[in-house]
Amino acid sequence: MYLEFFNLDRPPFQLAPDSGFLYMSKPHARALAYMKYTVLNRDGFAVVTGEIGSGKTIVLERLLDSLDDSVTVARIHQTQLSEVEFLQHLATILGIKSPQGTKVELIEKLNRYLADQGRRRRSVLLVVDESQNLGVTALEEIRLLSDGESSRNKVLSVILVGQPELADRLDDPVLEQLEQRIRLRFHLRPLNVGEIGEYIRHRLEVAGWQGADLFDDHAVELIHHYTGGIPRLINVLCDTVLLAAFIEETREVSRELVESSIEELQWVPFEQRRAILPVTEEAETVSSEAIRPAAATGARLVVSLKDRVLSTHMLTEPVESIGRITDNRIQLAHMSVSRHHAAILHVDQHFYLVDFNSLNGVKVNGEPVVRHQLRDGDRIGVGCYQMTFHLAAGITVPRNSVQEDTITAERGFPDRLQQTRVSSSPS
Repeated sequence: MYLEFFNLDRPPFQLAPDSGFLYMSKPHARALAYMKYTVLNRDGFAVVTGEIGSGKTIVLERLLDSLDDSVTVARIHQTQLSEVEFLQHLATILGIKSPQGTKVELIEKLNRYLADQGRRRRSVLLVVDESQNLGVTALEEIRLLSDGESSRNKVLSVILVGQPELADRLDDPVLEQLEQRIRLRFHLRPLNVGEIGEYIRHRLEVAGWQGADLFDDHAVELIHHYTGGIPRLINVLCDTVLLAAFIEETREVSRELVESSIEELQWVPFEQRRAILPVTEEAETVSSEAIRPAAATGARLVVSLKDRVLSTHMLTEPVESIGRITDNRIQLAHMSVSRHHAAILHVDQHFYLVDFNSLNGVKVNGEPVVRHQLRDGDRIGVGCYQMTFHLAAGITVPRNSVQEDTITAERGFPDRLQQTRVSSSPS
């Protein structure tokens, strides 16, 4: 809508990674250099970590765009795989015929493929996105593939890309041999205030902007305060700001315009979003029998937007995920909602709302919560949506003896949710 108003050729703040928009900040340039070094030397592993939206993918896209035809790239996005499934997937990507069989057979086929590439003076780059989700056995198989090559004819380079948890995973003593093979590690930090201003200007210029700085310094400072320097969040906010500027017919972005856009998105300051859910030392694992379907209670969630009822969801699963994208049980498709925002857990006879480190947090009856035991009639706020929790008529659920502020779950839900933990009340 605003492209013609600002004389732009294309959207400057689209979320889809486009290497043509890459702003080469110092950390991004260093990450790219590390990746290139790994490919050129055909030996060892590189690990690049960063928060969600920090720019890992766009740097990787720039690297892949720069490679010539002598490099075969195998890029794996799906990492919720066993070691055999991982090897099968890798064999399929590389075009190996009949990529089935036992693990031993798969490894033999892959080793033959690598040897053949070496004879042809070609190299193979294995890139694994979201590597923090890989199991220990799958990571070990990658190392063994690399170890199986002749020391005089190295072919395989590996780049593991993931969220900060990947670094913790690789520090596991079980993976000591893999850790010793890692030549380069780099964490892609967020942008600082000065870099944010340059980042915004760079993307606008790539999109066709030819005027003076569109965003003033006070606007940039506020953008930093609410995005923490995460490029994806900067893109979301700046896109909303440009739309607001178009509506108000102004070509100067002030702090006030950014404030109104933040209010529209219902964002809170970045540091408030980063609160990590506490886990107490006394936490004990709830058995799978304790987490069960909610059919007996008739629990349901009524979703509304601006006082208009949109849908009703029967809470029949042990874990009812809430978020913006389609793999959630309850999808709320608005940018004020995080991809994986929260969940309702059914434990014994009780229901708990848990915030999974979402951008804007969760409110119950108007009060911010991190975790909360639900009762009939509770009103839940998620982004711009209101939800009301109901039990079947005549059924009441007493307060649990468990403290509310000790319900937690692993960060990264739902893909890596392994257990729900409840801590006992102090005596």
